[in-house]
Amino acid sequence: MKILFGVLTVVFILFAGLQYNDPDPLIWIPYYLGIAVLTGAMANGKFLKWFAIVMTVASIVGLIHYFPGVYDWEVNHNAENIAQSMKADKPYIEETREFFGVVISLAAIALVYWKRNK
Repeated sequence: MKILFGVLTVVFILFAGLQYNDPDPLIWIPYYLGIAVLTGAMANGKFLKWFAIVMTVASIVGLIHYFPGVYDWEVNHNAENIAQSMKADKPYIEETREFFGVVISLAAIALVYWKRNK
């Protein structure tokens, strides 16, 4: 499990680095680095309880905030390709990407909790 958490730490650091060109990097760089801190701590056998709670709450808020964009993408735009470039007239593309980034992060947080309780 240490190797898995180590790999996840590197992945989330890379996610943070990819946010440099994002429209809102001041939100997403710290967020992904926060997830990297959680997984990095677990790679070293440490569970950061309060930090895990804060990141869980932040993730849930993110899901709620970005869900309307995902709904718009799915229902009104037939789930068109979200790999295309971001355009002002298609905010649902960025919102959908952000939503799925939070889903991936929540999966990592769930793994942290699962490992802690195992």
